[in-house]
Amino acid sequence: MHKVRLTQANARAFELPAGKAEVLIADSEVPNFKLRLRRGTNGQPQRTYIFQYSRSGKSNKSPKIKIGDVSAIDLNEARGIARRYYAQLAGGQDLVTEKATARIKQAETFEAILPRYLNFQRSRLRTRSFNETERHLAVHAQPLHALPIEKIMRRDIATLKAAIAESSGRVTSNRLRSSLSGFLGWCVQEGLLDSNPVLNTTIEKEAPRTRVLAPWELALIWNYLGEEGDYPAIIRLLMILGARASEIGGLKFSEIHGDVIELAPARVKTDKAHLIPLPPAACDIIERLPRRRDLVFGTGIAGYNGWHKAKAQLGQRIARSTGQALAPWVVHDLRRSFSTHLNELGIAPPHIVEALLGHVSGYRAGVAGTYNHAVYRHEKRQALERWADTLMAWIAGKPGSNVVTLQRPA
Repeated sequence: MHKVRLTQANARAFELPAGKAEVLIADSEVPNFKLRLRRGTNGQPQRTYIFQYSRSGKSNKSPKIKIGDVSAIDLNEARGIARRYYAQLAGGQDLVTEKATARIKQAETFEAILPRYLNFQRSRLRTRSFNETERHLAVHAQPLHALPIEKIMRRDIATLKAAIAESSGRVTSNRLRSSLSGFLGWCVQEGLLDSNPVLNTTIEKEAPRTRVLAPWELALIWNYLGEEGDYPAIIRLLMILGARASEIGGLKFSEIHGDVIELAPARVKTDKAHLIPLPPAACDIIERLPRRRDLVFGTGIAGYNGWHKAKAQLGQRIARSTGQALAPWVVHDLRRSFSTHLNELGIAPPHIVEALLGHVSGYRAGVAGTYNHAVYRHEKRQALERWADTLMAWIAGKPGSNVVTLQRPA
């Protein structure tokens, strides 16, 4: 093997001798830096810059590390990479081992490691706690999924927390922080991280939310949702049914039985089975949905996870079309608005509203809960049908009209 000073010109000019499948040409300027010529499938030589060195006492005596194709990388850049490799080699590093370790770490993404953690926690947490942890990490933490676990920084956590606080509220942001801390703390114990990046991030000051969307606001949101993607159907179902976001975002076709949704205890925050009658307006939405898999919405393991982006796009459409942004709201405010309007309008008595919400409170607490196991199927259906009619009237501006009146009240 001969040495020459490689240049852009001669790297492209060297030819393979007849009968040779591969030739290495060493650079006279940087040790171990070489040009490799290999015969391609078209008979023409493939030209690649490599770094080749000896591993004393190893079975693989001369590993070759590819730097880049001649056509894709500048010679000076390739020579600079070769110099760094040579310096690392002189410092006692084994480049093959280092590169293999780097590849492994690159593959250890948040999303790749998460199933191991969830399997670890499945038998250790109560059903409700596990479901909440899974939702936080699989849905709310989705922007972190593609990152290698060792590359996640405190700034990434803080940015995500701020986005969740804006779109879903401070309480959800704090719960997400706790779930992330548990997951990344486990990664430290598993030797995947040296420290937990959640530590020293801020905890949001929590205050009970009181936002109730007015009829004109509900109509505005409904009419600007559009029809593309899962988000419009999810938000409309939440408006009609008053369900939790996780109950609809993670809805399965196997949970829909005719005109009733039947949620098992593991899918409900209270750990109690919950029946949700479907009024015609909700049935119409569900019947138009494509059946791609059992999960009705989304593509992830926990159902829909595009909440923040879709809500931001909705806000932009409203502001662009009306000239004024809607006052800040989060998805859970739809549930509070549902409860408030049903009570204020006398659509259903409080215990039926509580049953619709799937709450265990008041009439179901203490001794009363021991004896009262009524599900109020008929009363809940009547209330939801009356509520859906009221909501559709608000959306239409007035009963039977296709004109939507969206002026802000004085």
